[in-house]
Amino acid sequence: MFGTDLDSMIYGERKRVSNKYIIQTAVLLAISLILVVMLYMFIDRVTSNSYLMSCENIIALIEVVQSVWPLLPVGVFAIGVFGARLIIQIAAGKPLDFKHKKIVHYFSLGFVVAYIIIMLPYMIGFAGAAINRFRWQNTDPVDGYYSYSVDFGDFLNKFYFYYIAGWFPKYKYLFYAAFMSLGCLFSLTSTIKKQVNKEKS
Repeated sequence: MFGTDLDSMIYGERKRVSNKYIIQTAVLLAISLILVVMLYMFIDRVTSNSYLMSCENIIALIEVVQSVWPLLPVGVFAIGVFGARLIIQIAAGKPLDFKHKKIVHYFSLGFVVAYIIIMLPYMIGFAGAAINRFRWQNTDPVDGYYSYSVDFGDFLNKFYFYYIAGWFPKYKYLFYAAFMSLGCLFSLTSTIKKQVNKEKS
């Protein structure tokens, strides 16, 4: 009689997200996926090739890999964020609503920010080493050998050693799953009010 179903009468009409925001989220998800896959393939190709690993001329490339691979978990986090957001938008659903919603939301973001801050010296250190090696290779060196050392201090040196040489290679996919879960939680506990078409009175 009212031209609607029982669910809409009881729970209210679902507010659909504009196609503009759905397309934006889909594009961001696609970009994140492409960048993560390309970075993963680049790192895997370089580190798994024994010939490249033994060439002095390619050591700078290895240093580049060392400086960018910590971005992989961040990229997986972005995939989780945009993937969960896209599902919510397409399904016209609502983010989760519970007592400690804000704590979970800011924890997921804070964890990733803390990870970036901790890994930043490592990335900058090896990026600087790669730049210096490229400069040395493009000049006319007096001696035929270039050596370098990257020191982050006692605490960070131990942390990077255990994380990079032990924890991450052993539990790599567990780390990826954790970062993707945090990305999903970040989206599921956020609000998308500005993306919802307001009903005209």
